[in-house]
Amino acid sequence: MKGERIMSLTSLLASIINLSNVIGGFLWGWWTQLFLILVGGYLLVGTRFYVFRRFGYIMKNTMGKMFEKRENKTVGLTSVQAVLGALAGTIGMGNIAGTASAIAVGGPGAVFWMWLFAFLGMSLKTAEVTLAVHYREVAPDGSYIYGGPMYYMRKALNAKALAVVFSVGLILNAVLMAATMQTHTIIEAVNYAYNINPYIIGGVIVVLTMLVVLGGLKGIGKVCEALVPAMTLIWFLIALVVVGSNISNVPYAISQIFIHAFTSVSAAGGFVGASVALAIQQGAARGTGSNDAGVGVAPCIHATADVEHPFKQGMWGTTEVFVDTIVVCTLTALIILTPKDIWSSGGTGVALTMSAIETVLPANISNFLVTLCIFAFCFSTVLVFYVYFETACVNLFGENAFKYLKWLYFIVPAAFAGYTNVNALYGGFANIGSGLCLLPNLIAVALLGKPFFGLLKDWEGERKYDTAITDKNHQYIKMSKEYERELASKMGGK
Repeated sequence: MKGERIMSLTSLLASIINLSNVIGGFLWGWWTQLFLILVGGYLLVGTRFYVFRRFGYIMKNTMGKMFEKRENKTVGLTSVQAVLGALAGTIGMGNIAGTASAIAVGGPGAVFWMWLFAFLGMSLKTAEVTLAVHYREVAPDGSYIYGGPMYYMRKALNAKALAVVFSVGLILNAVLMAATMQTHTIIEAVNYAYNINPYIIGGVIVVLTMLVVLGGLKGIGKVCEALVPAMTLIWFLIALVVVGSNISNVPYAISQIFIHAFTSVSAAGGFVGASVALAIQQGAARGTGSNDAGVGVAPCIHATADVEHPFKQGMWGTTEVFVDTIVVCTLTALIILTPKDIWSSGGTGVALTMSAIETVLPANISNFLVTLCIFAFCFSTVLVFYVYFETACVNLFGENAFKYLKWLYFIVPAAFAGYTNVNALYGGFANIGSGLCLLPNLIAVALLGKPFFGLLKDWEGERKYDTAITDKNHQYIKMSKEYERELASKMGGK
């Protein structure tokens, strides 16, 4: 009798997982990719291709000023801490495991489509961040700052239902994709290299996460400020060694990316073959999953930035997508594609990336370096998604409820640390979570295109927009009452 109940529960769990995979697959179907292209294209054209025609200016005023010292008097983060926090949330398993999986399933051509969706995503992320800063909320006493898509949905569009759907999706995304799956990626990497008990690794990660988040937003910002540049530099050096050792294969690897973006790739080695449609699907899904453009989670931390104009922070959104996908994902792709026949060996995820590096570096060195990078990439993602989790919970349930709900963020990943196939268990739910974020956010950003274009005109000097921040509550002050009324009118009177 007991055995029958266990079998019944197992069957029920399997049915739930299958259903979650079906729903997640539907939410990320071809029509979602088309929607991404249309909204990204609309913003690109509406800004007169700003991210391309002013790319040098954007890099100069973001990356070029990254190490400038700036005093931060607010409860929020500096612009640099905010973007490094956002990068910490996007540079994670998607860059190492996700890129490898895209190639393993969709072939080298998937990388081209990752690039294409990243270029469209630059304008999309710029708009998201700009709107999030503009519509953020600051307590009257300046004790906290909250912002993100749920706030511009509610304040600018009065779309409370969209805000609720987005917040629910963000909670699922944070607990399952970030806290659980990123933690499991660390466990997988450490097990591959050192065969340490998964529950020990999971317990250490949970304890470290709790210690950092107890320091609040600024504590998370400081950790990300240290981790993100260091881990990106280490990954660049690893790529330099691997690609440099296979330099003669670089032209061939790049040619395969472009050729198989438009032609099917046949089965070879352990690779089962892939159509162009599969390459596009993998490139879109893995690229968007990595750089977050359109999903709308990163604007939640960008909204906390101490910045004098919304579009100034928006430019960091452009930089974020560029660094995440065009730089880091491309480095991973070259690590995998330049060693001969590794990409088609049948491996996938972290294991494929690590096996490619082992063709050049001794196993003990490569295991240590890759495990270190994976830990830094994934752990920083776990930290930043706690901010997103808090933002969504507070928006839905209030601050008092969050005192209890926050423990979900630590309990769930710890409980499933030893589960051997967490992607199969949670993958569908994570896709549902990100899909519930993506679709409402794309609708909101498309509807708020004109206000975003107006904020860009402000930045370019066509309008007078004073965004001085008061010492009392750090909120925007408009010098021109006439312009304030005009801007409010453009934004639907909100």
